[in-house]
Order: sequence, then C-alpha cells, then structure tokens
Amino acid sequence: MDSPRAGARGKRRTFGGSPGLLVTVALLAALVVALVGWASLTGRLASLQYTNIPVVHPYPPQGMFVNPYSGDPRDLVSAAEAAKVKKDLLDDGQIQVDALAHGDTTGLARTATGNYLAKLTSNIQANNARGVLEQEQHHLDSVVVGRLPDPANPSIRWCVEERGSGVITYVERSSGRAISKQDFRSVARFWLVLVGDRYLVADSAISSQPRSAT
Repeated sequence: MDSPRAGARGKRRTFGGSPGLLVTVALLAALVVALVGWASLTGRLASLQYTNIPVVHPYPPQGMFVNPYSGDPRDLVSAAEAAKVKKDLLDDGQIQVDALAHGDTTGLARTATGNYLAKLTSNIQANNARGVLEQEQHHLDSVVVGRLPDPANPSIRWCVEERGSGVITYVERSSGRAISKQDFRSVARFWLVLVGDRYLVADSAISSQPRSAT
C-alpha cells in the first residue's frame, strides 16, 4: 500500500510557488552582485552601505533622515527627536510673541535660555522703557530641522531654520495707538538645547530684510 505522504510529495510545488517569483528573486540577486562589482571596480564599495536600494537595502533606515545641514548620508538624524525639537520651538515661539505683545518677561525662562533669553529680556525691557509694545505676526514658508553646531557654543547642535515673512507693529502702551509698522522677510536660525523634558532656544542668528515701513 502506498504511503499517504507519497501522493502529497509527488504534488509538492517548487520553492516560492511561482516561476515569476523565482525570476524576481534572481533579478534582485543579480542586481546586488552587479552593484557590488561596480562599487569594487570604482572604489566606491565603502559608500554602498549608504545607497538606497528599494526592498534590498532601503536607506536611510526607518525613522531616520539625512541631516539637511551636512547632506552627508552617514550623518543621520532621528525623525522623532527632530519632530519634538520643531514642536517645542513653535510652541515656545508663540509664548515669546505674546510676551513681546504684553511687555511681560515673567514667562520667558520657560521658553529660552542662555544668549537668547538675554536677548528677549533686553528687547522687552527696552520697549517698556520707551512705553511701546511689539506685536509680531509671522508666516513661515519653510522650517528645516537638523544638527548644526551653534557658533557660540558648538556643544549645542540642534538647529531649526525658519524662512518666511511677517509684520511688526509698535503700539503705544498708554493709548494702544499704532506708532509704526514694518513688513519684512527673514531667514532665522535657532539653536536649541534640552532642558528637562523640553528643548529651549539657546541662541539665534536672524537675517531680516524690510519690505516696507509706515
């Protein structure tokens, strides 16, 4: 009597279950061999590990991206951490705008530290001495997050670059009357450092170009 397994064994399919799949695997293997050979001949084998080959060798790894400030494929940045840096900056930026609009420095230490805290505090104190409030409106065209050493303190490396336009209106504190208004375009870089569980602005470099003034 034939074994029950004999018939099943006789009907067993080849590996992969599909000739098309075997062809695909063979082509991918050939592609990898060709790339390795080409890299060896051209002296680029060391850089092959940073090459993005869909399915076979996706790069950068999931959850990472190439640092936009260096463009070096070996210089990777955590997407999750970069998202936190950006969120903290945007949230704290609104608090700082409100502080300027009310001439109030009491909440600034929750949003900034170091050189940037000193700049903000000095600016508000100067406005208060003049009896004016500074109202700012911003429109961001782009926000880039990456790692770039702060020129004043290279140990601080998280940097956010904002490009956009805005309007600054100076208002007389006693009457609420608008004294002057200025439209501008700007490129601003902010360096942030982790303090506790939040990233605070520690320094900045801002280039502003007035478009009109009244």
